[in-house]
Amino acid sequence: MGSSVKKETENKYQSELMFNLKKKQQNLSRKLLYTAFSRVESLQGLHISGIYKKPIRATIENDPSLREMIRMRSEAQLLFLLTFPEEVKNDKNIIALFHNVRSLNLHFPNVCSDRTLIACDIIMLAETWSQPADRYEIDNFTIAYRTDCASTKRKAFGTLIYVKSALLPHINILFQNESISGTNHSTVVALTVCSKTVIMVYKSPKCQWLVLQQQLQQAINTSLQNNFHEIAIMGDFNIKYQVSDPNFKNLNEFMIQNNCFMILDPTKVSTDHNSLIDLCFSTNAQTNSFIFESVTSDHKPIWIELINP
Repeated sequence: MGSSVKKETENKYQSELMFNLKKKQQNLSRKLLYTAFSRVESLQGLHISGIYKKPIRATIENDPSLREMIRMRSEAQLLFLLTFPEEVKNDKNIIALFHNVRSLNLHFPNVCSDRTLIACDIIMLAETWSQPADRYEIDNFTIAYRTDCASTKRKAFGTLIYVKSALLPHINILFQNESISGTNHSTVVALTVCSKTVIMVYKSPKCQWLVLQQQLQQAINTSLQNNFHEIAIMGDFNIKYQVSDPNFKNLNEFMIQNNCFMILDPTKVSTDHNSLIDLCFSTNAQTNSFIFESVTSDHKPIWIELINP
């Protein structure tokens, strides 16, 4: 019974508030008045005793908060720089996306409900941590390529490529190669869409660059031999795109030799660790490429826009 009476009393004080301006509140500043009056939930519960003296109107001269708001409006407006696939998707382009998803097994519900991913035509995921019995169907998409963990223990392994079901007749897996040596592995998959080739890349952190280089060269040669000359290469290279990385020079030289250009902004980062290791290259230097945010992975998704001829 005692607790019930206490709760009723608390509710009464929460709904009604008395200010006696004659005694103590006469000299309250604007800020203190705002704080005091904001404690009541509605005008019905607010009682003011005495003469209310309206505070001096804030001016640039006497209010630093107002000065800061004016400065932010006039000098410090934020420019939104992220571009999303759903903003540019139309009947004349194909959107291909790569994301190191850091366990599709853990984040599959997020992937299915992500409007940005679902807006793409080709979704390439690495580090799915998947096993053969796992089901990862998405409405209106077909799984075109998939690899899973070989053991019953889930680990940072596995790749999966979704293709819009309506686009499937125009898709062909041209090349695929998995190199596994202990805990080190690399994956290269080349698929053709219309007149172009998209090559997905994943290299584990300790896998040797030379292994990936050989796989990439085979994929590029296969594309050229089949008369697909516009090639886009995208994925997690685990090579920092900066001079301090020992493989940076080797990667750049390899791409130049194969007439490929880095199409991501090299001043951006693709991970939450301020590194750019998820990269995009293309034989068409005008290919649009973008990075945006992920709510589930420390890697950011990267995507490209391919224009249909």
